[in-house]
Amino acid sequence: MSVARVTELSCTSNSSFEDAIRDGIERANKTLRQVRSAWVKEQRVTVGRDGTLEFQVPAVPGKRWRIFADTSKPSPEDISELGQEREFSGEAYTVEGRSVVILVSADQ
Repeated sequence: MSVARVTELSCTSNSSFEDAIRDGIERANKTLRQVRSAWVKEQRVTVGRDGTLEFQVPAVPGKRWRIFADTSKPSPEDISELGQEREFSGEAYTVEGRSVVILVSADQ
């Protein structure tokens, strides 16, 4: 039988969304065992053992997501030219540790 516990935390950061998430996860790990995921204002984030974060990418009616930048990729795959972004099709995107990802929406 599996048992799950839901604990609510509120975290903010003056520098970035990622810092607020990491602060919340660090706080949770101080008192909880086996933290496997976080729910952030209706945004699901899965925490990898290697420090990766997997973000849920919401569907936007009439739009599709494109990847403008992912600094974990080797050059020249890391940053796209405007209008030349790679298409993203999926429900979640994994962000490697110490990386930046920028998704942009485009008309279908």
